[in-house]
Amino acid sequence: MTSCGNQPLFKDGKGCGSCYQIRCVNHPACSGNPETVMITDMNYYPVAKYHFDLSGTAFGGMAQPGRDNELRHAGIIDIQFRRVPCIYPGQTVTFHIEHGSNPNYLAVLVEFEDGDGDVVQVDIMEANSGWWMPMRESWGSIWRMDSKRRLQGPFSLRITNESGETLVAYQVIPANWAPNSYYRSNIQYEAFGSAAGQATGSAVGLVISSAARLHTLITRIIGLICLVLLYHLQGIEVP
Repeated sequence: MTSCGNQPLFKDGKGCGSCYQIRCVNHPACSGNPETVMITDMNYYPVAKYHFDLSGTAFGGMAQPGRDNELRHAGIIDIQFRRVPCIYPGQTVTFHIEHGSNPNYLAVLVEFEDGDGDVVQVDIMEANSGWWMPMRESWGSIWRMDSKRRLQGPFSLRITNESGETLVAYQVIPANWAPNSYYRSNIQYEAFGSAAGQATGSAVGLVISSAARLHTLITRIIGLICLVLLYHLQGIEVP
């Protein structure tokens, strides 16, 4: 399952792909059984120091049998969470060429990294060049290379995870690459590597549902309208 995370979890995109084990607490519908989620996007809602924005399915997965709707309707719940290694059985690191890529612009999404699950640096080597060039992070796990000249494939990619472990996929992207294509490498991190050692330990955070966020937004809008009407009745000019 996937989840959005706030800044301490998403880390300006460098936390994209990291995995967390979460379980809800302090609610009678909580099962106490953990679920594992992967951070895929940023959530800007200011609820707590750490918070996860989950789907209804993920919410229900933490509930006792038959009480999933009760937990979803709670909207905001307390959780315990810890960092865990990501595990993608049978998968190797895969690179997706993003839409809009062209001979002078290459954008690559890095997927299915075991262990830490996230990538903090990607470097690219053109055909017969002999040197690595750093790619720039666009968003999340998407990395790009802009060039004033045509880039020459096939391309080798070097990825570095949060623990500093580096893997190289030689000539993984062919010279005749195409946008919206997947290229599977023969490299993979250890599934039970450094991410387990970096687990934060249980900490209390918050999970918020989309329904609860919408309810809060509507409440704030109504409050603002009431305040403007009050100023109007009192003859106060609203700046």
